[in-house]
Amino acid sequence: MILIQGYQINEKIYESTNTLVYHANRETDNKSVILKILKPDYPTQMELSRYRREYEIICSLDLECVVKAYSLERYQSGLLICMEDFGGIVLKDWLTNYTLTMPEFIKMAIDIASAIGQIHSKNIIHKDINSANMVINPQTRQLKLIDFGIATTMETHDMSIPHYSTHVLEGTLAYISPEQTGRTNRPVDYRTDFYSLGVMLYEILTGRLPHENTDTMELVHAHIARTPVSPQEFGTQPAPLTPLQDGGGNTRIAPILAWDGVGTQTSILSDIIMKLMAKNPEERYQSVHGLKWDLEQCLHPPLAPPPEGEWNLCRSSEGEVRTGFELGQKDFPQQFQISQNLHGRRENFVQLTDIFEHVCAGHVALVMVTSKAGMGKIVLVNEIHRPVAAKQGYFIQGQFDESEQHVPYAAFSQAFNELCNYLLVEDETTLHKWQTQVQEGLGKDGQMLSDSIPNLTMLIGEQPPITQLGNQETQNRLHMIFQNFIRTLSNKEHPLVIFLNNLQWADEASIELIEFIISSLIW
Repeated sequence: MILIQGYQINEKIYESTNTLVYHANRETDNKSVILKILKPDYPTQMELSRYRREYEIICSLDLECVVKAYSLERYQSGLLICMEDFGGIVLKDWLTNYTLTMPEFIKMAIDIASAIGQIHSKNIIHKDINSANMVINPQTRQLKLIDFGIATTMETHDMSIPHYSTHVLEGTLAYISPEQTGRTNRPVDYRTDFYSLGVMLYEILTGRLPHENTDTMELVHAHIARTPVSPQEFGTQPAPLTPLQDGGGNTRIAPILAWDGVGTQTSILSDIIMKLMAKNPEERYQSVHGLKWDLEQCLHPPLAPPPEGEWNLCRSSEGEVRTGFELGQKDFPQQFQISQNLHGRRENFVQLTDIFEHVCAGHVALVMVTSKAGMGKIVLVNEIHRPVAAKQGYFIQGQFDESEQHVPYAAFSQAFNELCNYLLVEDETTLHKWQTQVQEGLGKDGQMLSDSIPNLTMLIGEQPPITQLGNQETQNRLHMIFQNFIRTLSNKEHPLVIFLNNLQWADEASIELIEFIISSLIW
């Protein structure tokens, strides 16, 4: 057991790659507290900043639905946050041993939605809503949100301008929204929490996650392009006799559907959850008020015995069965949103997707997109994000700049640095596969490409020095290496789209490279 000055450590509650969580007593007043400790082995500046940011956000909220933070303290080379202990345990752990009744589930869903609404009212987006980031007091059933490590304020960026996290998959991958993957050309706003809430409610209701792939790219693809089986369909399946295991070997949450052999559920709860998990933010709930109103309709008036073995949840005031109602009747946007849907360029978009399908069949294509300034060229091109992600491909982009025409391959450097970052956040097996392929594809010439793509070193490590050649020979050799690099990273299973913006400012070397790639690259 570790020693921390000023605290009596009782037990370790949780451990992750970077964090330790302990139950302890504060020696000054013997108060029971929770200590969240950043592991002291040389934490990065980013990790330290994240802990400070989390502490500041929690303190600024001062809400009953959020676990309170008492102090931020130094611990060895890292930090610790001393937090409130209200007798809570992680919701996911509690639900592995306790099966909610349907009314209890609806009440819990309303409580969680209320908590999310309260933090949104303080202009905070949580960005990591899941069943492990809610804690519950088993006696009082009080729920509180924890882990604001990647939370952000709504003022951090202009919501009318797409804000992308193109190479960092922030959040718990099984729960993140399509836009939070950074692959959909959509901004991340407060509605990302609604998607994650939908996944969480799906999990509690069915005992399963909507997408249970263990491969990172497969899971990202599923969030973006694959519609999960609706919760209603699980209601016809018999309850398991033994605890289920998820993809990682962990015990699943005990399902409510098929609970006690009840049978199928009415469709309304399933519809609410599927609306929360809509791929486009515009199709989800737009406010917590609208979501809560729909959920509350499922609780009034009191439930009557289910007829003929069917669990009918919603009843009207006259007492007859309500098989459903129109969702979102009280749902209105809680802030002004500019739609990110493409308008007036449908024909052009169809052309792009047709060309992309041709590429997916094993061809190479060069597409020139031209128009006057302000006509939406970039928005049009960015719409290709979703079909690319649906094919488990990569969309990367770089931009030529008038002031950097003297810098060779500047836009290519940006684009391929981004691609390296994409690969670095893959799961260990996929990352190792790409590292092996890239290393084999580049052979002994990796150093030459690393000079133009600095992040390549992070992917495959330091490369041996190369023999110096004349200027023209060096350029010819570099073009060959770029070609091998692209060939290595693009195939029918993972097509690659490279978007080079402002081609009119391209340097001469980049123009020659584009000509070389198109004329010689054959899969």
